[in-house]
Amino acid sequence: MEDMPKDMPFESIFGEGTKNIYALDSAQVIYHHHKEVQLAVNNFFDGRCVYFGGVDYNPHTARMVHRAILWACGSESSINQWFSTNPNVEVHYYPNTGKCAVCNNSHTPQSTVVHKNGSHVEMALAGGELAWITI
Repeated sequence: MEDMPKDMPFESIFGEGTKNIYALDSAQVIYHHHKEVQLAVNNFFDGRCVYFGGVDYNPHTARMVHRAILWACGSESSINQWFSTNPNVEVHYYPNTGKCAVCNNSHTPQSTVVHKNGSHVEMALAGGELAWITI
């Protein structure tokens, strides 16, 4: 989480913050608004933790939570497995069927690159379209 990707626009992720939240000296505050901690990370023994405050739900928030979970479990290098470069497009892989669902969650056409376990495919989806990829 220390090197936040450029596709993480904090202004569109965080809403009104929670009052009187302070980070420990050992924590790294990634984002604050008027000295109110809204995103902080910390290492504890062999683990990692992430704090979010005042988060509004939108595609960028879902992307940040996804990355935070990967970072917290030490798997940030697996971000490009079953991942869309467009935050409006979700990728769902079903290993038992060998299929991947790519879903445009917006009402407008979207283009994306879908990273799929070492390779990638470019896709264009109509608003609300769900496309299936056979792996």
